[in-house]
This record gives sequence, structure tokens and C-alpha cells, in this order.
Amino acid sequence: MATSSIYTNVKIKDKAACRKLINALDKAAKAKTPRVEFSRQPEIVRGEKIKEILGDDE
Repeated sequence: MATSSIYTNVKIKDKAACRKLINALDKAAKAKTPRVEFSRQPEIVRGEKIKEILGDDE
């Protein structure tokens, strides 16, 4: 996600919209994300190996 998207100004024009925003923020804060477990170790790939993986034809 681009960092600029979290720095957006929001203008709330009525009480109902304010309540909806607060409820959405509260719900998001309480939501738990599942723990991610990798099935294998990540591999650092550089240089020629990247070209090999991506199939660079040059």
C-alpha cells in the first residue's frame, strides 16, 4: 500500500457519517489477522538468478 493513502484528509459533514467512521475504525482495531506460517524458507535472489526466474530473453 502506498504511504500517501494513509495521509488523506477526511471531512465529515454530519453526525451519522461520524458514527459510521468511528464504528469502522473500532471494528478494524479489534479485528485480528491470522498468523502466517511459511511452508518453506524464503530465498534471497539477486542478479542473474532473477533473469533466470523471469525468463529474460536478452
